Amino acid sequence: MTTVTVKGGNWSYTNLRYCDFSGQKLNGINFTGSDMRNADFSKAVIRDCDFSDCLLTNTSFHKSDIRGNRFNNFDVSTTNFSGAKADIELAIIAANMLGAEIY
Repeated sequence: MTTVTVKGGNWSYTNLRYCDFSGQKLNGINFTGSDMRNADFSKAVIRDCDFSDCLLTNTSFHKSDIRGNRFNNFDVSTTNFSGAKADIELAIIAANMLGAEIY
């Protein structure tokens, strides 16, 4: 996938393993339950997408803008968020998954 802008759609429970979304613009996509192991979202701009219950092992969001998306139930220790722009909700979810008690 190169130079693609995807607006909307239901991609839930799809196999997106090893897909390269780097540098893409993704907006309003339902990825619920998708297998995204080893996918690359580096430097992507992602808005209003639902990553609930996705398999994100070895998935990279390196230097991406991931504010305003829904994430839950993933292994934070194997997902690369280095340099990503994230909102406070994702930071709290990640901290909670790593064992922090949030007050």
